[in-house]
Amino acid sequence: MNVNKVLFSFIKIAFSIMVILLFVYALTFFAGRAYDVGYRIFNEEAVTTGEGKEVEITITSNMSNKDIGELLEKKGLIKNSNLFWIQGEISSLSDHVEPGTYVLNTSMTSDEIINKMIEQNDKTSSEVAK
Repeated sequence: MNVNKVLFSFIKIAFSIMVILLFVYALTFFAGRAYDVGYRIFNEEAVTTGEGKEVEITITSNMSNKDIGELLEKKGLIKNSNLFWIQGEISSLSDHVEPGTYVLNTSMTSDEIINKMIEQNDKTSSEVAK
């Protein structure tokens, strides 16, 4: 009977250690993934290096940041539309970009794409005001 208690205690301790190790592994795994996503939101690289290729896109009035991201990913301008959507939300892209046609390059980062779309809109607005 004493052996059974010792064996049960050993199994209980071993199981507790395995649960703790599993928790630590899951925590480090998800923390690493969260860091990677956070890093890529602010430092996403361009699809191509060098000169790249110019691509023309058309934004319509009913497009959300998510729709714009999906269009850019489909046209090969960005790698991940979900990251672009988050970047667009952070920069309030939908408040600054007007419907129209934009010429972008595959060598541009997501941040550069957002800034060019906002700049082009600002230039168009100031030309209309003149």
